[in-house]
Amino acid sequence: MIKFLSSFFHPIPSDYEEWLENLALKGWHPKEINKWNSLVMGFEKKGPKKYRYVLDLQTSYNSDYIKVYEEFGWELCGRITNAFLWRMEYDEKRPESFTDVQTLRERNSRFFKAFSFSFLFQIIIEILITLFFIVNINTFDMSVLVEYLVVLILSYIYTIYLVAIMFKIRRKDW
Repeated sequence: MIKFLSSFFHPIPSDYEEWLENLALKGWHPKEINKWNSLVMGFEKKGPKKYRYVLDLQTSYNSDYIKVYEEFGWELCGRITNAFLWRMEYDEKRPESFTDVQTLRERNSRFFKAFSFSFLFQIIIEILITLFFIVNINTFDMSVLVEYLVVLILSYIYTIYLVAIMFKIRRKDW
């Protein structure tokens, strides 16, 4: 099974983890995890398992980061860009990676900052496209004007999407 744009459909870390956990209960487990899995993620059918997944964004980390997780029984599934995906099989009590509210807030803050950077970058692109559109409006024929308007509208929709994610991350798990 292949899932496209999984991180766009499940952008909140805890939602993404829950989505993976539900798939594992149905017997679907991610294949090799790599930087492209935010676009295309492959799953293979195995037996159903109860896994706790944890997605943890680390812009910089040292070798102790991986050792600590592994010492506590977590299995590194791989990295999706700078986000580490961990899992742990369990029977009854769902394990937690973030043992206190502060570490959970720190994790969510890292994701919030990443989306904030994307939001700012998106705003800059929109301003540049809009200025280019305004300055050159008289030189375009109607088909080019329609194309620019479509690009701007899609860009603004994506910006609204980023803002919605940022609000959800601020509210979720805090």
